[in-house]
Amino acid sequence: MGWIAPNWYIIEGIKQDFLGEAGELNICVGVDSKGLVLIDTGMPGTINLIEKGLKPLNKKLSDIKTVIATHCHPDHIGNLQILGEKYGISIGISGLEALEIMHSQLTSNNG
Repeated sequence: MGWIAPNWYIIEGIKQDFLGEAGELNICVGVDSKGLVLIDTGMPGTINLIEKGLKPLNKKLSDIKTVIATHCHPDHIGNLQILGEKYGISIGISGLEALEIMHSQLTSNNG
């Protein structure tokens, strides 16, 4: 699909496996002079597909300045940690979703 509105681009068809079912995810990218805004990040391990999807824009992962996570399902936040740690991006998420992420990290770290 490509451009869907002025300054908004869709990376289409990021193939992923979610809950045992094959599927495709589209990620929306906002483009302006300050950098990119990514809406959601796909499943863990699909970062290379996002990087490939940015190539038609002549952009790289390091051009992403902000991610807006719509909710905390793995197919929407799967690459948040790597983007945050490696590129220092800003993350926008609702307070309730942030609590859910923190709770899941605490329970997985405590066995």
